[in-house]
Amino acid sequence: MELDDLTKAIKKEVLEHNYTEEDAEIEFIASAQALLHFQCIYRFNSGQKFKYDFIRRNIAFYKMYFAVLGLEVIDSPSEQMIALSATKVPYPQQANRIKKDDTAILLCLRLIFDEARKVGDTQENGEVLTDTDQIYDRMNDATNLKPLKQADLNKTLSKLKRFGLIKFEGDDSDVYFRLVLILPGIIHATNEISLFQINQWALTNSFDPIIPPKKELLSNDAGQGVQDV
Repeated sequence: MELDDLTKAIKKEVLEHNYTEEDAEIEFIASAQALLHFQCIYRFNSGQKFKYDFIRRNIAFYKMYFAVLGLEVIDSPSEQMIALSATKVPYPQQANRIKKDDTAILLCLRLIFDEARKVGDTQENGEVLTDTDQIYDRMNDATNLKPLKQADLNKTLSKLKRFGLIKFEGDDSDVYFRLVLILPGIIHATNEISLFQINQWALTNSFDPIIPPKKELLSNDAGQGVQDV
């Protein structure tokens, strides 16, 4: 990507959308920062429609911009979603620092999401409705971890909400029950992990949620238990 690419994109915004060059440059930076912060942006989310529309009409620029950082911009018009997905991880050992509970909850959400989509049980924008009781039960049934504390579940759900993977009403305070919408961005947050862990769970009915080294990721002929991950 060259500086000339940004200059051309700015001039296009000036000509077609009545920006000044200064305002267009500010919006290019602000939208890039928003996508980097949230990782998943949805047109139907309150407060994100403008950023979604801006990024989408300049999607070629943002794809080049984030590619320099080893990130792929996922543009999914059918789900009204723009998301970031890691294509290159320069320090893969850092992935092993993700807490086991966080990884297991993320994967359980993906399992719930996939199962609902297979039977067409989705909301208007492709979301899947679940609740903390189902997540809690699935987490404890599907893993070899000690029973999860409700406070720890709420803490992880709050993290995932910030990254645009789920939605729930109200603040992030500890509650014993709440409805949770799993958003389509969950697919891109569980790509390599799910290939290994979801197949292992399907085959053994349990898993130890530790992210595997890249060499241990499933090959094309492994893990026949789950085909659509």
